[in-house]
Amino acid sequence: LRAFEIARREIGHIKLKFIGNAGSIPKNLTYFNELKQFVLNNGLEEVVEFGDYSSNVSDEMASSDVVLNFSESESFSMVCLEALACKKAIIATRSGGPEEIIRDKVNGVLLENRDILAMGKAIVKLASSPKLRKSLSENAHIDIETKFNINILAENLFAIYSS
Repeated sequence: LRAFEIARREIGHIKLKFIGNAGSIPKNLTYFNELKQFVLNNGLEEVVEFGDYSSNVSDEMASSDVVLNFSESESFSMVCLEALACKKAIIATRSGGPEEIIRDKVNGVLLENRDILAMGKAIVKLASSPKLRKSLSENAHIDIETKFNINILAENLFAIYSS
């Protein structure tokens, strides 16, 4: 949210939508409530939306220009993979899984964890450049068709087990 706030100061026409819910884990609920309070405290109610869990991620991503995944730690990142599959530009942190999926400045943007200023600048850059978003999206589509194609993955797995 702080990165979004930085970006919004520079380009006022952007909006942010969170998809998912906090579940019932107390720590998650506390964090979710802190995010909502930040939105209220900073006058962002009109531009930040908290959506619920969605069983159709591709529809949610289809209505977005950029997908953000600022996790501090991830194994394999389904959000990153889904963004590539939906041909969406993605900005993610170097937090494990995203680094296996995203090729920095080729099919997405990778940033250091907790670098709020760099996150804000990356949001501004992608939000302001349809040409850059298109380039990243096209490369994302190529990667999905080659690197993450189910047939190719199955062949590679078979080759490992056969050796």
